[in-house]
Amino acid sequence: MDKMTHTGKLLDIVNRYYELQLCYAELKAFRATEIEHDILNNSFIFCDGDTDKLLFRSSWFSEIDGERTFIQEVIQACRKIIWRYSDLWLSHIAYPFKRRMRPQVARSLINITCPESEATILDPFCGSGTTNAEAYLCGLNSVGIDIVPFYTYMSEAKIRFFEQEIIFNPIASENNGHPLLDVIHAACTLLKTKFKYEKRASEIIELQRIYFDQIRAKLRSHGKTEHKFIVGTATDIPFPAGHFDAIVCSPPYGSAIKYEEENPGPEKMMEIPDELKQYQILTKDEESWKNLMTDAFSEMHRVLKKSGRLAIIIGNQKRKGEIVDYVGWAREKLTSMGFKPLYQFTELISSTGTRNILNDEILIFEK
Repeated sequence: MDKMTHTGKLLDIVNRYYELQLCYAELKAFRATEIEHDILNNSFIFCDGDTDKLLFRSSWFSEIDGERTFIQEVIQACRKIIWRYSDLWLSHIAYPFKRRMRPQVARSLINITCPESEATILDPFCGSGTTNAEAYLCGLNSVGIDIVPFYTYMSEAKIRFFEQEIIFNPIASENNGHPLLDVIHAACTLLKTKFKYEKRASEIIELQRIYFDQIRAKLRSHGKTEHKFIVGTATDIPFPAGHFDAIVCSPPYGSAIKYEEENPGPEKMMEIPDELKQYQILTKDEESWKNLMTDAFSEMHRVLKKSGRLAIIIGNQKRKGEIVDYVGWAREKLTSMGFKPLYQFTELISSTGTRNILNDEILIFEK
């Protein structure tokens, strides 16, 4: 019996080598075989694979066998409002969180670690909630944990974008208290940006209207999902052993980035609870960072199901002309705990807001 051959056309925003690597790994996760990159036609040719699931979950294809993918429809709809955000969509634009995970990368890592249709994803360093929002758009459940209350509030607000209508009247200064408006207000008043609150709120409302009119029905056909956010620490994850199907995260960069200064929120919501301050990984020196990350890795291993996968993005740092090899340390530490290395990809990053961070490395393991 001849194998079925398929063609996946790449999105026009795919232009980096590591994106092609992630696309290949994603195809493998959805059981595709004989995968080839057709450079001239900007596409991948592959056999077998779950094409129905790929049409919904793919991160990198605009169409498969001539049929448009879900993510292509999302991107095209968003470009009608804010075309310049070529790799952002829907609620991701509410707050320009520095050192966030790219939504497309988060979506791809979810697919590579968890191709199942029913599962729960954990991000124990959820930050602005990119992983959780993409889990929602993949029809999966998620849990987000962060030590900063405003960040869990922001993450939950991005999920509420998909479910609760935003009402905003700039003339009468009236709104319905949607949490995403608080997030937008923080971004426009506390960050040094040129964005105006009224304009950004209006853009978000228009994006939500497009989502409700054009996208929501297709997403709902894949079932209702649940999302939970916890102010806490990755060193003490409040779930039983083997609870999560996959973990996708980008841990803090030690002292290289001052997240609370570069991603501020309302003062009260930025206050870390006293009982958690000793576990604040991002401001520690190298030894303390490694000790706390060791505890976090141990907790991730505990709460991940057997054969579950972990995707982690981490970067080396340059100090006084010497490279601090956090990537090698993390890979060795995770392997010693029983994780099996599957992939490693180099993700190029801009220098904005990253100080002495070198390129990110995407590490994927299986328990």
